[in-house]
Amino acid sequence: MVKYKKQEAINSKISAPKGSTEYLQSYNLAVTEVKKELTEEEEKEYLALAGEWNKARPPHEVQKM
Repeated sequence: MVKYKKQEAINSKISAPKGSTEYLQSYNLAVTEVKKELTEEEEKEYLALAGEWNKARPPHEVQKM
């Protein structure tokens, strides 16, 4: 969920070019950092949306990720 909704914030934390080995090695750490910065409201929103997606399929653009 965070990887889809906060992709720009994640990319801003990675100094390497997208798709490079350095980018891939840094990606999970950047996701973790962005998750720590979520507001309580964002966390609730994302959990609710994840619940909806678990009951039904996620949108097509998310499935392609």
